[in-house]
Amino acid sequence: MRMPTKPNRTYAARIPREEAERRIVTATIELLRLGDFSAVSSRKIAERAGVHAPSIARYFGSMTGLFAAVAKQLAAQGLSVLGTGIDEIVGESELVLRSRLVAWCLSGGADPQLFMTSRATPAGQSLLGRQENFVPVSHRATEAIAEIVRFSFEGFAVLGQTHNYSPGQLADVLTLLQAIRRHLPEIERDLGWSE
Repeated sequence: MRMPTKPNRTYAARIPREEAERRIVTATIELLRLGDFSAVSSRKIAERAGVHAPSIARYFGSMTGLFAAVAKQLAAQGLSVLGTGIDEIVGESELVLRSRLVAWCLSGGADPQLFMTSRATPAGQSLLGRQENFVPVSHRATEAIAEIVRFSFEGFAVLGQTHNYSPGQLADVLTLLQAIRRHLPEIERDLGWSE
């Protein structure tokens, strides 16, 4: 009796880790841009990225780990093209998508530490350096105004639609903040923050 022969299997070429991670992050961003975050699954990401679904767990630990990597990528992309104009800040889709993704993950119980940003990173230094484009002030005032700007932007990104908060209103807020930034030397002297 003759043994049946097994069909020859063909295997996909192995993708280097760095390339697989890049593909997974890119595919995730593309799917998140469609708007329904809860519909973004490891299967859909893997199909779009051209990798096996277990690669996500292998490279990122979990979907939350992947979303944290995506949030970092979105921040880097958004800050790398961000100019100083109000329209650029309001319309920067990468930063809006990042803010919404982080809020969505945190509302689902994700560890906030995964999404922490640092002033020591190039992106953090870029944000702090923007104040020097207006007027130099103390480090304390620079950090405080950077947080006010960030909270205003992130509030718009996450809650703008639920509060009927228009891009024009955000532009007004940011215009006012720019005026405050130009007058920070006087404000910090009044507060006793001058170095």
